Amino acid sequence: MKRFLIFSVLLAFGLGLAVAQERTSGTLEGIVTDQDGNPIEDAIITAMGPQGIRTDTTDKQGRYSIRALVSGTYQVKADAPSYGTVVQSDVNISIGT
Repeated sequence: MKRFLIFSVLLAFGLGLAVAQERTSGTLEGIVTDQDGNPIEDAIITAMGPQGIRTDTTDKQGRYSIRALVSGTYQVKADAPSYGTVVQSDVNISIGT
């Protein structure tokens, strides 16, 4: 019983940290597709902004997610083998979004 209680307290503490993190940061997420709308796997997404450079790689559905970004304006680059590179400037990240 004591182990379960400790686990429950630690789990609740961990969930509280996750919620608090979302309230002080933002997330950049999306889907990378080709011109026909097909997802592109293994594209490298790079967000360059106030806290430096953060990256993620797309999954089989072309999805990516870069979490815990401080609020600010970012330049986002998608680099996909055989497709090239696309850069989007002035991407605004807000707290909690």
